[in-house]
Amino acid sequence: MVGVRRGRGRPASWLVMGVVGVLALSACGGDDDGTDGGDQPTDGTAAPTDTQPPDDGGEATVAIGANVANTGGASFLGSEWAKAIELAVDQVNETGFEVDGTTYTFELDLQDNQSDPEQAISINQRFVRDGYQYILGPGLSTAFTPAWESVADQEILVLTPATSAGAVLEAAEGQPPLLFHNHIQEAGEDGRIIRMTNILGEEYDIASAAILVPQDPPGEIHSEVFTTGFEENGVEVVYSEFFDPEQRDFSSFIAAMQQADPDIVVVGYLDQWVEPFLSQAIEAGFTDPIFVGSPGAGFSSVEGKTDSISTYIWSVTTRAVDNADDPQVEPYRAAYEAKFGEAPGPNGFWGLSYYDPILMLAEAMSQAGTVDDPSAVAEALIGVDSYDGRVLDLTYDENHRAHYTPQLAVMQDGAVEYRDAG
Repeated sequence: MVGVRRGRGRPASWLVMGVVGVLALSACGGDDDGTDGGDQPTDGTAAPTDTQPPDDGGEATVAIGANVANTGGASFLGSEWAKAIELAVDQVNETGFEVDGTTYTFELDLQDNQSDPEQAISINQRFVRDGYQYILGPGLSTAFTPAWESVADQEILVLTPATSAGAVLEAAEGQPPLLFHNHIQEAGEDGRIIRMTNILGEEYDIASAAILVPQDPPGEIHSEVFTTGFEENGVEVVYSEFFDPEQRDFSSFIAAMQQADPDIVVVGYLDQWVEPFLSQAIEAGFTDPIFVGSPGAGFSSVEGKTDSISTYIWSVTTRAVDNADDPQVEPYRAAYEAKFGEAPGPNGFWGLSYYDPILMLAEAMSQAGTVDDPSAVAEALIGVDSYDGRVLDLTYDENHRAHYTPQLAVMQDGAVEYRDAG
């Protein structure tokens, strides 16, 4: 593989003030972030390769910074993101891509933000100092918001699957910023939550629902849209509550749900909440409802519990890459297994959050005829609808939002089936 550097974000002297949703961060001064105060980092990495074609006939490269939660609380997401980013860079670099007569490859600098918003800011600031014009992530919403604010006034193109990126684009007036949201939107008539509730309402005999989500921006969106979707399908929401994101004891919520006796229960949006909820529901004998992990949760929540939980449904945010019967993901599965020595698992679908966008980025640079003008590349990215290695039917609209067909996973009596949520 060509041009990949890995690292962990180093502590910076940033003052943590909190983040929108879970924490709100306000950055102030300091250079204790792995640099010596100049242009060169002191953590063993080098400044990015010049994106201009070399005069000596050497390799022309485009530097990309990846700000990924490879460890910490969101590592089950970030580890798949990191693997897919490397796979996509391998795919592009195998042949390179031509821009105005010069063949380029990507030089990837992948940094671990440890699922920590403070580290995410520090990494982005280092990327800015080193002159990066293209950044991937952060993908974790609580880390994305403050990290984005640290680069929003720069001429840098950012691609991310973070739910909070959708809110940034929604709030933008006129020309959207140099930000592309890699995931189909949660809300809206064509959003994946409405698609979920339509399928649930049509295919299951349900009259009542309970909703339990964290008190943070994504959770509030999920609560509102699930409520709307259920009501539009004639399903009464008999219980709806928020919990503190630090909550892990759900016994009181479960007891209240048992009193409400819903046909379907929505919990989420991360396995770190859904898994203990399901374990405690089993302990309480609350296993009759259909359980739904709101977008972000996956199979990990119910693994080992299928003898007690009969039906569990979750949104496959992109497309299931553990489905060996799906020819659309076969090339990705083969590349993944060749590189990492194993087939992708049930959480592997997260990888497509970055895989396709990176392939599209190379095509957009070719079409724009430049690697040094992120605005021109962004304009070209909107028109990219075919590219080598395509897995998703992904396109971006003029508001920089992703469009593709997501999937639903249905675990029934231990067996999992995937279906398009068209």
